[in-house]
Amino acid sequence: MAWPAPWWPNGLERAAVLGAEAVWLLTTTAADYFAAFGFVPVERAAVPEPIRESAEFASLCPASAAVMRMQINGARSAREPASVNEGGVR
Repeated sequence: MAWPAPWWPNGLERAAVLGAEAVWLLTTTAADYFAAFGFVPVERAAVPEPIRESAEFASLCPASAAVMRMQINGARSAREPASVNEGGVR
């Protein structure tokens, strides 16, 4: 499976170098797709306040959007997509 965009792995590595522990996203249609790259679903109540206060979370994305997180510090290389078995579990 190809990365979503050529800058994707470099962006994850840059976030890790800058000290980010995780990358968050909201999606209304692509949760399974992002799960293949190591993102996991997160309950909205568990999202840290700075993320909840973002424009995307607060108003731009619908409340029905899935919230997903990828651990990047201490996790596998950001250059390799997660392997996914037939059940969709990493």
